[in-house]
Amino acid sequence: MAWRGVHWWPLPEASVTADIPNEIAIVYREAARALAADCPRAAVVMARRTLEAVADEKQAKGKTLAERLQDLHDRGILHPSLADWVKEVRQVGNAAAHYDPMDEVSTEDAKQIVAFSRELLRFIYELPAELTRRRAST
Repeated sequence: MAWRGVHWWPLPEASVTADIPNEIAIVYREAARALAADCPRAAVVMARRTLEAVADEKQAKGKTLAERLQDLHDRGILHPSLADWVKEVRQVGNAAAHYDPMDEVSTEDAKQIVAFSRELLRFIYELPAELTRRRAST
């Protein structure tokens, strides 16, 4: 009998660089694993939690996640287009976390939210680190 792989580990979308703080990488990887396991609500909740971890690491001010994300925007950490996306992640994450039969989270929603979360990490942590390394090597 031959086995044919369905999922391969580690998942490509779960790969992150050491430029991303470990606590944040762990949360993001869980979002990616939940998506791969076809658990869209769990994936979106963990993507939202990734935002919380970033806000915490960046010492964002505010009582609610929305206020903390606004603080990141106001301080220039989040580009305006990223700020719009993080609102989407937060809102879909809220819908996923709180039971309401009217609030469905589709696999496509989860794919978009997890993919955006990955790009957010790239923008906030990896690209600045790559630029710093480039400048140090020239």
